[in-house]
Amino acid sequence: MNQTSEKEKLKWFGENLYNLRKDLKLTQEQLAGLINVKQSTVSEIENGQSNAKLTTIWSLVHVLSERHNSPLNVAEKLFKGRL
Repeated sequence: MNQTSEKEKLKWFGENLYNLRKDLKLTQEQLAGLINVKQSTVSEIENGQSNAKLTTIWSLVHVLSERHNSPLNVAEKLFKGRL
């Protein structure tokens, strides 16, 4: 069975968030403002240095879905087939 380490999961999620944020033409600061966290929190998540809280992930999906017009598509992009 293929086990992905915690560090790999954080890096993978962060890369997906980075790509989605860039697709939506948002800066880290803009995204942070939309989800009510510090810019440094967004940076840490994108760089795989922070394990995002469930409430932060929920806010990310909600806010990015509004911008992307598709909650399922946003979740799919964030989790890339791992749901």
